[in-house]
Amino acid sequence: MKRSECVKANFKRRLSKAIKCHAELMLAVHNKLNQAALETMLVEQFVMLSSVQWESFLNDLIIAYVLMRPGTALQSLEQRIEKSVQGKFGTQAVSCLTFKVRKPVTRQRIAGLLDPKDWNITVGSGEELSTKANDLLSAEFAKRFSLDKDDAQFIEFGVALRNFLGHRSDGARAELKAAIQSLSEPKNVCFRAVKLGDVGTYLKAKTPAGITRAVACATRLMEIAEKL
Repeated sequence: MKRSECVKANFKRRLSKAIKCHAELMLAVHNKLNQAALETMLVEQFVMLSSVQWESFLNDLIIAYVLMRPGTALQSLEQRIEKSVQGKFGTQAVSCLTFKVRKPVTRQRIAGLLDPKDWNITVGSGEELSTKANDLLSAEFAKRFSLDKDDAQFIEFGVALRNFLGHRSDGARAELKAAIQSLSEPKNVCFRAVKLGDVGTYLKAKTPAGITRAVACATRLMEIAEKL
């Protein structure tokens, strides 16, 4: 199996397992004294877990594709290094540079070059994901990251939801509300809401498919992952 397919299979397996565990926990708190509060905690934590796994998946997938065809990423990195040196030291300094990556081109070496601070390769929107892919990946792989409108729209919503759950600032809440109201594509309408209110209550609400919005979020991430 190709490295990229392994990354996608691992993500699907981990998130599918998380969905099953989440369902068991939701059943476990049924009829408990603080059922509503416990369910709120569970859906919020589950969505946060799903978001973090998605971010890790994107990092691993991009690196996997780069390893398969490293030329585009290394050329892009060389150009950025030259531009940085030219801005600080001028054209003569650039002419003295030699960019050469030691072989073999391993995952550790590529990760160190593309993510030198070890924070993972991350994106803040569907458009940014497409731009990042075009910058680092060969055309064969980059085209997979040109998302359909419904998928790009969901990524925008997912980032806003993850940001709000991460620090619950007024600004993050405003961005989440705006993202929810902008959802219009068929696959995303189940995430629309007239009012956001409490985010836990929002995530516990059932979709027409009979699952909570929290589980629907994870399901959408797996659907999008399969296309990349």
